[in-house]
Amino acid sequence: MDLVAEDIQPSVSNSSKNSNSSSSSSIINNNNNSSSSSSSSSSNNSRSNSGANDSDRVPSDDTPAPAAPAAEPNEQPADESDAAVMRVDFLQLLPRELGLLVLRLVGESDLQSLLHCACVSRQWKDLAEDNQLWRSLCVAFDRPLIWRDRAVAKLGRVEPWRTTMRRRWQTHQRWRRGEFNLFTFPVSSNPFTISFDLDQVISGYDTGDVIVAKLPRGQALPTFKGHTMSIRSLRFVGDVLVTGSEDNTLRIWSIASASCLHVLEAHTSMVACVRFGNDGIFCSGSWDQTVKVWNTEGQMLCNLNLEAPVNAVYLLGHSLATHHTELIQIYTLSSDYSSASLHSTMVGHLDEVLCLQMDEENVVSGSMDKTIRVWRRSDSSCLSTLKGHSRPISCLQFNRDRIVSGDWNGSLRVWDFATFTPLYILIESGPSISDLQFNDSVIMLSADDAQSRVCDFSRLENEFLFL
Repeated sequence: MDLVAEDIQPSVSNSSKNSNSSSSSSIINNNNNSSSSSSSSSSNNSRSNSGANDSDRVPSDDTPAPAAPAAEPNEQPADESDAAVMRVDFLQLLPRELGLLVLRLVGESDLQSLLHCACVSRQWKDLAEDNQLWRSLCVAFDRPLIWRDRAVAKLGRVEPWRTTMRRRWQTHQRWRRGEFNLFTFPVSSNPFTISFDLDQVISGYDTGDVIVAKLPRGQALPTFKGHTMSIRSLRFVGDVLVTGSEDNTLRIWSIASASCLHVLEAHTSMVACVRFGNDGIFCSGSWDQTVKVWNTEGQMLCNLNLEAPVNAVYLLGHSLATHHTELIQIYTLSSDYSSASLHSTMVGHLDEVLCLQMDEENVVSGSMDKTIRVWRRSDSSCLSTLKGHSRPISCLQFNRDRIVSGDWNGSLRVWDFATFTPLYILIESGPSISDLQFNDSVIMLSADDAQSRVCDFSRLENEFLFL
């Protein structure tokens, strides 16, 4: 049963006024007595300090304190007005919109305090449970839960935003504590790479096949066939899917029609990595020591010649991150993506870089030297070196809260991005992890044992998928 305080009444009875008046007079006298005692003590101390040998002299406890001066008839103590202010229900005086704004600020800083506000009074409870208030908190929290949100929408149920926020917050706390359900799905061959969003999961296999599973139930579209060797990397935006293979080619597909739109044969060795940027622009890195920039029409916009095989690339706007063995290099692309110039180099890894990601401020990289490094883009400095993996780091991803990394020994680890400290080990060891991707609900893994693995932090056992 909710504990609800009675509403604060603005008026009081005459007897209450008289009682308050008597109490106020008593408070005045007590305050004056306290002030006089302090004054007397200060005077005695001053007199004792004035003598040459009186510095250690203490006033006697038997010395009577001087009488307190009488209070002026119109004198009002300062703390009485302060007490009156404290008795004012300020939310009751504010327009509803401002009251909701105040509670929103409370909720964004401390969600538990917002829940406590609902126990103050009926009016506070009404404001603290406002559906739009919780919607704004959900937007500020910005942690979508996949599948269940979509399932609720399809069934036509209207879920209160407070319930949605509670689930999202609980999922966030499970991330912090490392509480998850591990799902394992046997598949026909080894999945080497994976990518997903709210609508679908796409996996590339060592047979060259690509399988698309539609969410939330996992119904599979027709298998995408065309590559003759293993799929090494894939990414998609909207209906456009790009795959890179050991057969040295890139393919651009339409997901809806399961048809191949373009075959790109510009690389002369294995295509190891593919990443999308903005406006349908994507880049590819190959063991032929080149990085190429393309549009989704299959037109090559830029060719960047390097001096070593490329394992990892990342495209963010007009910034392109790649590596030269153990060095990380950031290039700036021209406005039409037709040329690239070296912007900065990050030095620190002791062996070849295998994976990397960047945002507007940072770059995070994993290497054959078994370490993860976090870099600041503005000055190319290394902010932290994360140690703990026993084998080379094959894949990683980070966001504002965490870094998730996998290695050749099958170890899956989670790190705190704010403090650069290890949080926990999700999987100690197992088949080598070739690729991973996570959102705020799940981590999906590709490993070379003909199984797909999903670490689910949302505990949606009955609403999960399928591969």
